[in-house]
Amino acid sequence: METSPPDASDVKKDPPDDPTASAASDDAGLVESTPVTTAAAARLATASDDASGYANMYRLYNPYTGEHFYTASLYEARADCIAGWRWEGIGWVAPTTSGDAVYRLYNPYAGDHHFTLSAVERDHLVSLGWRYEGVGWKSDGSGGPAVYREYNPYARSGSHNYTASALEDTQLGRVGWRREGVAWRAAEHERLAIDGFWLITSAWGSLERYWVDSGGMIATSRLVLPSEGTGYYAYATSSGAVVRGVRDRGNGWAWIAEQNGRLAGPAGGWVVTRTWDSGNLRRYWISDEGGYGLARVGWFERDGSTYYADGSCGYVACYVCLRRSDGWYFADSDGRATRLATGKIGYQNPPGFYQVSAYSVLLPSYAHGYFTYVTPSRIAPDATREQCAEAFVQRAVEYLGTPYRWDYSMQPGVGVDCVGLVMQCAYATGMDLGEFNPYDHMATGDSGWHSHDANNLWNYGSAMHVPVSDRRRGDVISWNGHVAVYVGNDTIIEAGAPGTRVRYNSLWYLGTPRGVIRLFQ
Repeated sequence: METSPPDASDVKKDPPDDPTASAASDDAGLVESTPVTTAAAARLATASDDASGYANMYRLYNPYTGEHFYTASLYEARADCIAGWRWEGIGWVAPTTSGDAVYRLYNPYAGDHHFTLSAVERDHLVSLGWRYEGVGWKSDGSGGPAVYREYNPYARSGSHNYTASALEDTQLGRVGWRREGVAWRAAEHERLAIDGFWLITSAWGSLERYWVDSGGMIATSRLVLPSEGTGYYAYATSSGAVVRGVRDRGNGWAWIAEQNGRLAGPAGGWVVTRTWDSGNLRRYWISDEGGYGLARVGWFERDGSTYYADGSCGYVACYVCLRRSDGWYFADSDGRATRLATGKIGYQNPPGFYQVSAYSVLLPSYAHGYFTYVTPSRIAPDATREQCAEAFVQRAVEYLGTPYRWDYSMQPGVGVDCVGLVMQCAYATGMDLGEFNPYDHMATGDSGWHSHDANNLWNYGSAMHVPVSDRRRGDVISWNGHVAVYVGNDTIIEAGAPGTRVRYNSLWYLGTPRGVIRLFQ
């Protein structure tokens, strides 16, 4: 046996007066509990959970010191969990009225406990400064199941482990622990049922709520039933933390619960409430599962109308544009979603002018082959004029450094000419320019005269003309045979001439423009 003399700070906490009260009531949310110091020594390890002469031995783990702790007192076990220890269930069952005493000692400097059958070892540790805390439990004198002891020679705290599992004993030996044989004997007795309880702790990270069932196990991946003592339905996830808020099940339904874990009640219809979204009034479709309800999520149909509820929140989307595989939808105040045929609501150019859309432009059916690239629309259906103009300008920025190539209107880095750049920027707003498209623009070939598109966009394009003095960010500046994107502050982005690249330039470098083409009115 190897033990360390006192040489570190005390980390052991005394239990609170009532750990069941500290864990918060069934109707409360999560409140981190702080143990208070008491003179509770008489309630420590000698306490038994059952008058039958047997006691569960509860096992806990301190993630900060690495110590495992064992106690026959459910009161103490719960109190230590409130203080930050991890609940690991019932390690074994011990006799309480017969058998050999297992002594409990505490190192007030290193903050860990030691347990031993040996009075000699007990007295030696006391001489080194350990505190003797009495008889923790009994060892079965009739040769019950073995409880093994292992020693970690590298640990400063929590250097000993005790387990009734031969597999754990073997595995620890393989990773460097010294196997010290049988420490004592457990009773040949089934585990004693306990009253289930809520455990509220941040021992595994964030502050969460767990249900410890009558077998001393943290419930995982299952419904927790009112009959277990919770008073209501809850759902324990794979980590043990019960759902609070919304958890998508991945099948078109979501768990939805209050902050204390109480699942939604059965409804079988629409529910409008502030309960599940921090006081915000929301609309949900809640099923009837016979005692609790699930929230319908994803796209779904009810009474001839289409709705959408995001799986991360559970409530039906209202007053918002939504993207679906078959297009854009707008959800009204009740969440009824209607497909937007034009891909646009709110701001739009007047009839007879080029229109913006959240849908990407489709080239004419005859367009095929290499010169058919179209920048996808990046605006939302409810985009404002300013947002459309900004999307237009930002697409021009993305083309900076792209080679100038006669009659091209291709991807950034491949090549564009002056009007080819304007086409791709317009496409970023879903604006269909008709005959001014990448395929028709290249129809004249590399030896063609592309300036007819730059001039024709001015001459008969479906856009407003305004004086240069009224220019705005997002306008198209026009000269004879040339166009450029205006970004403000007398600055343009242009594909200027063969041998150059898309660049910033002065509005005035070619002299006074003939005017401004306003695509966004």
